[in-house]
Formats: sequence, structure tokens, C-alpha cells
Amino acid sequence: MLIGGRYDKSRSTFERNTTISVSDHAFTGRIGAIYNFNNGLAPYASYAESFEPVIFSNAFDGSLFEPMEGKQYEVGVKYQPSGADHLITLAAFDLTQENMATADPVNPGFSIQIGEVQTRGIELEGKFNFNDNLQVTGAYTYLNDKVTESNTGNKGKRRPQIPKHNASLWANHSFNSGIFSGMGIGMGVRYIGKTEGDELNTFSVPGYTLIDFAAHYDLGKSPLKLPGWQASLNVNNLFDRYYIASCDDSRFCYLGRERNIRFRVGYEWDW
Repeated sequence: MLIGGRYDKSRSTFERNTTISVSDHAFTGRIGAIYNFNNGLAPYASYAESFEPVIFSNAFDGSLFEPMEGKQYEVGVKYQPSGADHLITLAAFDLTQENMATADPVNPGFSIQIGEVQTRGIELEGKFNFNDNLQVTGAYTYLNDKVTESNTGNKGKRRPQIPKHNASLWANHSFNSGIFSGMGIGMGVRYIGKTEGDELNTFSVPGYTLIDFAAHYDLGKSPLKLPGWQASLNVNNLFDRYYIASCDDSRFCYLGRERNIRFRVGYEWDW
């Protein structure tokens, strides 16, 4: 069981033609419990509160934003089969947030705070280690997102940029013997579902699927014999797919990232 409390106090100052200062404070708490059965099942439940000052404000009238506050309820179950290195997690949650910042539909380029947003969802994740060589991870998320209190007329609508469905699958294969010992390769697929294009949900942005690739090499096991040195290569959007990631409204949409390649060499040592 976990029980905790936290007190926050903040002071924000914004200068344009005049100086505006706002002080805020809040006490938040959380509680959670999990029980591990002998058969590998572990149900759990939790409740948490949040308080986050909004440091940056770009309101059209120059005013400061109110802090964001939230409450989250979550229940779920974890399952780790006896004798197998697998872990499956199923969770359901209900999250309510107040004072969320979003695009200003009247003044493009500025933001406003909507009254309240409720997000309910289900998450399913599985991590499977079939042996020392092959690891597979899969995940699916369903989000039922809607504005429950609004000062812009979008009550009952979904927020833009929040997909209802997300899914991913990743596999990694490592070589522990032979000439490729210390090397590993991985490949995965990500699906991001369609999103609403504006605050009033007048149009939708299509979903998209991306392929990613990765490779890593423990140079201590290579012919170079460099203990502690690691090399890795990560490629996101492997096939350089062109897509629209999301929109704020019909005038402001964002292109998805092109193929991104990152190569890294690092050294790790024991203290």
C-alpha cells in the first residue's frame, strides 16, 4: 500500500505593458494498493490528485493561466505466469482535469483554458521474453476523451490531437553467440488513430501507421574488444511516410516527422 501527500505553492509573474502576479497553492494526495496472489495475478487500485502551475501563458488578453488540477482513479490487474518471464497488464482509468490549455478558436496563435476535461480509457500491455534472444512488447490504448465543462461552446466534444485508438508492437532479437554475439536488431509498428481537427469536431484527421527500426551492439563482445562501449542506431518512420500528424483547426495543421535517424556511441562503467 502507498499513501502520500504533497503541498505546492507557486508565484507567477507576467510582464507585457504592465506586470501581473498571481500566487497559487494546493495540497494533493494519492493512495494505492496492490495484492500479489500466488498464481501470478496482482490486482491493484489507486487514486491520485495533481496540481501544476502553468508557467507559460499566451492568452490573447495577456492574462495569466490558472493552475491545472486533476483527479485520477485507476483499477487494473497484472499477470506474470509462473515459470515464464512474461508480464501482462490491463488497466482502466478515469481522469478529470481542470483548466487545460488549448488553441484559441477566435484568435489563432493564442491559447485559452477550457473548464474541465474527462478522459476515460483502457490500456492493455504485454511484455514477452521468450528466451534470452527474443523479446516482444505489444500495447493498445483506448481513450474516451470529452470536454465536460467549457467556456468556448465545445462541451461534449473531443479535444483535437487526442486519438481514440493507439496500438504498437515491437520485437527485438539479440545474438548471444557466434560471430554476431553482442548484436541486436529490432523492428516495430505504431498505429495512431484518427483525431478531431478542431474544437467543435467539424472534421477529422486520418490515422496513420509508422514502422521503426533499431540496432544495438555491445562493442565489448565485438572483435574490437572494447568493454563498456555500446553503439546503437534508431530509425523512426523507417519508410519516410508523409502524413498529417494533427490539427488545431482548418488553418493550423502539423506535418508528421520525416524519417529520423539517430546514431549513438556511449560508454558505461561500474562505480
